[in-house]
Amino acid sequence: MPWHILVPVSSAELGGSQIFLLRLHDALRDGEWRFSFWLFADGPLADALQQRGAEMKIFPRTWQRTPLGLWRLDHEMKASQPHAIYLHASRSLAWLAKRRNIPCVERINMSRGAGAGGWCSWPWLDRLCTNWNTKIVAVSNAIAAQMARRGIARDKIVVIRNFVEIERFHRPDERYARRRALGIPDDAIVVLNLGRLVAQKGQEVFWQAARICLAADQRLWFVMAGDGPLAAALGAQAQALGSRALLLPFQAEPSGLYAAADILLHTAHWEPLANVILEAMAARLATVATNVDGTPEVIAHRVTGLLFPAADFRRAAALVLELAQDADLRQRLACAAQEWARTYASPSVTLDAYRRLFRDLAQR
Repeated sequence: MPWHILVPVSSAELGGSQIFLLRLHDALRDGEWRFSFWLFADGPLADALQQRGAEMKIFPRTWQRTPLGLWRLDHEMKASQPHAIYLHASRSLAWLAKRRNIPCVERINMSRGAGAGGWCSWPWLDRLCTNWNTKIVAVSNAIAAQMARRGIARDKIVVIRNFVEIERFHRPDERYARRRALGIPDDAIVVLNLGRLVAQKGQEVFWQAARICLAADQRLWFVMAGDGPLAAALGAQAQALGSRALLLPFQAEPSGLYAAADILLHTAHWEPLANVILEAMAARLATVATNVDGTPEVIAHRVTGLLFPAADFRRAAALVLELAQDADLRQRLACAAQEWARTYASPSVTLDAYRRLFRDLAQR
């Protein structure tokens, strides 16, 4: 009989966390595991799970936050009889799991560093809620260190990075067809930014750097893709820069954009460890990224990419122009990045770590 892993998820968006969750689910559907999902909102994630035929229930969002809702979820948890819980939702469910003596692991993918805000601003509350879990998964060593500084025991923390498939994202044969579909010349140098259009991602820095670069080098094009509350404002900034600045809708399958690009410019103000960076490395792009949280663990400056201080658009522009003017440097950094991803972010490495974790929890 397969081990039953219950996965409660608060957000039904398709951000990096949810996309990774889908990929983990797809990879572990091998007969050893049975996943069931609790969602607290309808949306693209629910659609994606439904397409996969996954077990799923959708509850009102308020059930995570009210005494009556938690009482109902407690009964649902008892009835579902999971061997373990993999938590992507309200931490009140970790308390329910502890009450029911069900092992619970929470995936921590929010920075506890400066600027993240939210309820993480209260370390004592963060420590209390985190300790309801049996284990926590930190997506980078930086996040693990931040949690340890908050008083979480080291033996409760497991570091498991996300994985990336080289074959999925490295598609050089599609380069020119993808460019022509976007109206981009074959000989252009394309700078890409992908992600939710939210304050955390710092995409205003992307367009500020673009303004400098577009004036300095006529070969450069800047392309951003995503959806979010800042779409209108960022769209206006792109429009003001002219025809070589494009804002595209969210791309459920971004491999075509990576194929069309040469450089990733990732501008986040805080970032535990971005899937986008791992995907760009796999796609063999030269990456320029902010020196925050887990990013320096994968982007070693002038080895696998280039780093700049968060919000410093002038430095970002200088690095992009350096790459635009030095094709050998672009190629060297891109090849080293892809080799790093192949070695340290392969599916086998990550999936073996999750299998060990889930088995440990399920057998308790």
